[in-house]
Amino acid sequence: MKVRVKFFAILREKVGAAEITKEIEEGGTVGDLWRALQKDYPKIDVPGIRLLYAVNQNYVKADHRLSDQDEVVFIPPVSGGAGKGTGYFFPRLLCWSVKSIRGRKK
Repeated sequence: MKVRVKFFAILREKVGAAEITKEIEEGGTVGDLWRALQKDYPKIDVPGIRLLYAVNQNYVKADHRLSDQDEVVFIPPVSGGAGKGTGYFFPRLLCWSVKSIRGRKK
């Protein structure tokens, strides 16, 4: 089956593309897809990287089973300002902001 994969921020830079199509096995999970992508794009094979995953504009866990033609988004943490904490945060509405920018209808 085929899925569309979107990359943001540092992942897009390391992959060299904002979006790709990837063939995966039936019953594959988001985690399986991520491991396959790390083999295809060694620059994203970073130990301990923390990501958020979204499938069809809904946040999911790594064990989420994928279906043919799903849209999968890998969202890395992005650096923030000089405030308290680690200086990194996850963009909460990134998937939905992309939808509105494109002008897609529900």
